[in-house]
Amino acid sequence: MTHQANTARLAPRPYREVRHLRATRPPQGEPFLVTVEISDAFQLEDSGDWACAMRIVGLDPAHRAEHGRAFFGVDPMQAIEHALFIAHLELELVTEKLGLEFAQGGAYVPATLFRRPGDGGHQA
Repeated sequence: MTHQANTARLAPRPYREVRHLRATRPPQGEPFLVTVEISDAFQLEDSGDWACAMRIVGLDPAHRAEHGRAFFGVDPMQAIEHALFIAHLELELVTEKLGLEFAQGGAYVPATLFRRPGDGGHQA
């Protein structure tokens, strides 16, 4: 088990569901739900650094792990930023294989991370 997985076991529960998507495997596969979840940031006793656990439920066995993986930072904000950045990258990679859209409707375009579901423009 990796350091990320071991550390993620220490994460406070429950995880927060921060993004809900619907995916479809081509051609014309049945839609299924994908949820990005993160924990609250927590301080590591051995170093004083911070961590945040992240998991993407619904994609594949690696993402179905009960605890996900931990991402680290010098403070809570940096740990959360790292977790969300990696979630964004992983969703960008699977977008090439799957049709992803927001669960409420509207295409999910990873290159426009700050768009609202169904909105064609960037948030201010």
